[in-house]
Amino acid sequence: MEYMASFQKIREIKESKSAREFIWPDEKFDEYGWQTKVSNGWISCEPLLIDIQTASAICLLHDALNEKNQTKLERWVKKDRAHFGRIVELAWKACS
Repeated sequence: MEYMASFQKIREIKESKSAREFIWPDEKFDEYGWQTKVSNGWISCEPLLIDIQTASAICLLHDALNEKNQTKLERWVKKDRAHFGRIVELAWKACS
């Protein structure tokens, strides 16, 4: 799927200078709109728009890490929104 979150897509956002929406494997689109899986079912959500500045911050963080931690970061990007949120927080702290 074109919108599926991945580190490669983050690099593409940075290089193309064009924001993109992300979804994760635990999200779906059905007759109710976008839904994300929670412990007791599904709740409404919207695809997350990743802007150029956020993508650039994540790329800077990735490039500063050793190879082992780069691999971990790449896995976390794909895991779910919560893990991605932690990456964004860490990236902005590292850039400030």
